[in-house]
Amino acid sequence: MLQTQEQRIVELCTINNTLNSKVDRQTEELKSSYSEIEMLQKLVQENQHKIAQAREKNRRSVVVESKLEIIAADRQSQLATLQSQLADEVRLRSELQEQLREFEDKIAQKEAEVESFALRASAIQKHYEDMWK
Repeated sequence: MLQTQEQRIVELCTINNTLNSKVDRQTEELKSSYSEIEMLQKLVQENQHKIAQAREKNRRSVVVESKLEIIAADRQSQLATLQSQLADEVRLRSELQEQLREFEDKIAQKEAEVESFALRASAIQKHYEDMWK
């Protein structure tokens, strides 16, 4: 019975290590997502600035008006694409945060189980030691 509980504790420790590894991977993915979001936000700002510049040049020069309109349309398309990607990254970040919270909850639960099993094992060991005295 003690050996079974010890095996269960070992299993729970293994599960705990696995969950810790998953949390670490999810944390790294989350950090990567944050970096990607920051990069996309910078690109959005850069593209918005470029669009503003293109519009100003359009007002100044009638000669290049058609070319600037094409550039502005391209930038608008890129901006829409980047905003879509940013929305996807924000959604992914939220999902990863939820998964991370779930993993942390599971880890806390498994740690409580391990602690409970350890207390039971200790009580059983003490009981057997008292019996042999």
